[in-house]
Amino acid sequence: MARDEVVRSIEVDLGQQQAFRLWHERIELWWPESHRISGSAEARMSLEPHVGGRLLERTTDGREIPWGVVRVWDPPRRISHTFFPAADPDAPSIVEVRFEPLGPRRTGVYVRHRRGDLRAERWEGALARFESGWGRVLAAFEGHVRADRVPTPTQRDQEGPT
Repeated sequence: MARDEVVRSIEVDLGQQQAFRLWHERIELWWPESHRISGSAEARMSLEPHVGGRLLERTTDGREIPWGVVRVWDPPRRISHTFFPAADPDAPSIVEVRFEPLGPRRTGVYVRHRRGDLRAERWEGALARFESGWGRVLAAFEGHVRADRVPTPTQRDQEGPT
């Protein structure tokens, strides 16, 4: 019998509130291009910031591809949403993303993806993709945090020599 959840985590050099905001406000900038249903690198991800809000992909021709619906909106601690890309929205799996402070400028980001109402055979067929997919998604988030924190030449000049 397959596991009923996938759990992944990373630590980032951002405060809890900054990490939470980056996750939802700038998702179109860091969500991996390889993880777009449309197959278009120009498609943009969006997460509407409220219970009932949608996680969706928007293509350049205006098409919206729903991925899920927000169930819990608890800034800056937690977001939970259904997850049904390319599946039945009436039988979704469930994703919870938690942001736990590890210090003033360090946050643990924990993703827990549960089977929810997704049929067992579909879950088992997708489990390996979810395992690797969440690893790539979190790596992209972490990479965006690191890239965004690299000082520009002007900032380095103002900070002085290291």
